[in-house]
Amino acid sequence: MNPGILGFPLPPAGQLLEQFFDVPGTFAWTKPRGLVALYYEIVGGGAGGASGEAGATSSNRRGAGSGGGGQCIRGYLLASLIPDSGVVVVGAGSAGAAGNSQASLDGNASSFCGVLFAAGGGGTTQAGSGVVGEGRALSFAGDGPGHISGTEAFGRSGVAGVANGNGNSANTSGLHAAGGGSGGGRQTGTTTANGGAGGRGFARSKLAPTAFSFTSAGPAGATSTTAAQSGAYGPGDGGGGGAYVTGANSQGADGAWPGGGGGGGGGVDTGFTSTGGNGAGGMVRLWLWVPT
Repeated sequence: MNPGILGFPLPPAGQLLEQFFDVPGTFAWTKPRGLVALYYEIVGGGAGGASGEAGATSSNRRGAGSGGGGQCIRGYLLASLIPDSGVVVVGAGSAGAAGNSQASLDGNASSFCGVLFAAGGGGTTQAGSGVVGEGRALSFAGDGPGHISGTEAFGRSGVAGVANGNGNSANTSGLHAAGGGSGGGRQTGTTTANGGAGGRGFARSKLAPTAFSFTSAGPAGATSTTAAQSGAYGPGDGGGGGAYVTGANSQGADGAWPGGGGGGGGGVDTGFTSTGGNGAGGMVRLWLWVPT
């Protein structure tokens, strides 16, 4: 029986050779002699989280939105649609915002030989806007020449923490690295507000040609006594959001590789600093089907 790979059928005869790129950068690639088809799984870099507001002890201040998780694409290409040579690009994650009330930048896209593209996660504006990061597809006819079949989705982040509540957890629907949790905000009369939980990414094995699969429970946001968790459960998790705690700095957690979004920083008192978590780098994973 032909088991296929990533849910797609394999040609009737041949062998798979795996190529794996997990460090951000640009790498030369040459098509092997006799290549029949190429299977791929590509993840864009995650976005860092924004930083929360600072203000006087008696004022309200809002936690920041988190970074979006990188887009994931998977599918196969026939050899005739692949150039003889090109470059593989593994997108870097963007840094979390440093300094209070600062926006974060988008994560960087990952790509293969100019024909396949996985968008980076979307950065998010500073605290109080209610705007959050989201992985966005790049616009190419047919999702890129030769993108015959596959599944695309968008990484999403949590909603920005409001002045009177905890940060919101990240969205985890679709095939993507998860967004981070948003930072906790502060309301008059409160002394703490927890950060939101990061979204749960996809679990996978580097050793087996299987598709990503979702699991439950993302990394926890920070509380008054514990730091935000940084993708401790599995690949592609979003980082937890930072908490608001009287007289303390607030730090969103980093997203987990590949492509997890960083958590947003919580609100802070004047004289203290809110910082977003960093987005994680992406990856490009290829399986080359060649004759035996």
